[in-house]
Amino acid sequence: MALLVGGCAWFRGTLQVDPVVLNEVRGIGAVRGETTVQSDVNRRAEITYFFVIDVGSGSARDSLDKAVKTLQSKKWSIMSENRPIRVLMKSDKWVGVHLTIAPFDKMYLKEAPELSRVIDDQTASTDGLVIIDVYEFA
Repeated sequence: MALLVGGCAWFRGTLQVDPVVLNEVRGIGAVRGETTVQSDVNRRAEITYFFVIDVGSGSARDSLDKAVKTLQSKKWSIMSENRPIRVLMKSDKWVGVHLTIAPFDKMYLKEAPELSRVIDDQTASTDGLVIIDVYEFA
């Protein structure tokens, strides 16, 4: 008798970031909004966490730089950067956890439009804001 086992998606589970990591990201400034988006990547559920965080800087570029420096002090390292547009980082403490930081721009919230509405209601200036998306990379 032979047993054939296929690669069913339910064996793979869901990729989601540990709440301890999310709290560390929240800790870099004042959270103005957050949400999650679930997508299917190679028949595996992947949850991406989106944050809009006020890091208290006077310009978009300064906000990006401050967020990156703060995360570097918490053992995150730069994987790729295209400043002043975007920086990709990985955690040196949690294997497979990555994040992307960008200065606030509504175009980066296409996957999370509810954050745009929250920001519209809360603030007149977006200069100190960054958008961070955090995800586990298998």
